[in-house]
Amino acid sequence: MSPDARIAQVARKQHGVFTKSQARKVGLSLAAIRTRRQTGRWVQLHPGVYALAGTPVSWKQDVIAATMRFGAIASGKTAARLLGILDASEVPIHLTLAPGQRRTDRRGLVFHEAALAKNDVRTVDGIRCTGPERTLVDLAGLVAERALEAAFDDTIQDGLTTIPKLDTFVTERGLDHNRGVKRLRRLIADRAEGAVHKELERMFRRKLSRTKLPKPVRQFPVGRYFIDFAWPDRMVAVELHGLGGHFSAEAFRNDKRRENVIVLAGFKILHFGWEDVCDRWPDTETTLRQSLDGTG
Repeated sequence: MSPDARIAQVARKQHGVFTKSQARKVGLSLAAIRTRRQTGRWVQLHPGVYALAGTPVSWKQDVIAATMRFGAIASGKTAARLLGILDASEVPIHLTLAPGQRRTDRRGLVFHEAALAKNDVRTVDGIRCTGPERTLVDLAGLVAERALEAAFDDTIQDGLTTIPKLDTFVTERGLDHNRGVKRLRRLIADRAEGAVHKELERMFRRKLSRTKLPKPVRQFPVGRYFIDFAWPDRMVAVELHGLGGHFSAEAFRNDKRRENVIVLAGFKILHFGWEDVCDRWPDTETTLRQSLDGTG
């Protein structure tokens, strides 16, 4: 296999990107590298970092090129996007360097410093980035409350980490002093009461907290099922329904079996959707109050 074929093989695993040292390793001389740059066969993305001409330009290509250029780890909003827990904008790219390697932020790049342990880092689609626990810690100092809450819930729901593991991570790494971690600690304590997985559930809970209605129990167990929100002392249950409905006959049948178990346990079930929570909250609050008071 020729050196060009070998570097192409390397590049395919790295979104079309490779470094000068990788090119030298497959047998290309400095003169050969210079020729390929001058003839346009290679495109220089950063000093010592290249892409094969014709390779599709992508956000991931920009990210991996930046990590190669600075020997950095993708972090913050960038890592969150790679992990699928945040719909972050394509720029700027957040990178974490070892302490003492601080660089002035460049256009499209934001640098952070942190002493990352080996297990703080994972590889996602060929790109080295911070793992879910460290990413949430970093996000806590970068995004607004709702974005952090959504990322937190998605991380737990997707099985990327657990609440006890995240709690232990923050404690063992001594990260309570980091910016925003107090907000993260509040989420950890809050979600330990019961998982909230959907934006509709988060919205329902926020609006409910502004009323004088009694606090419900989240994810209350009934047999092998769980009620979204329940007031066991009043035997009232709330089930929330997001957009999309049932995707199969089996899913529909399972929902009905679940509802039967809850009703047989003695609960009155109230069903609310997006419109009820977002656009008709006063009516929804009245229905809840009447049900809890036994007048509905």
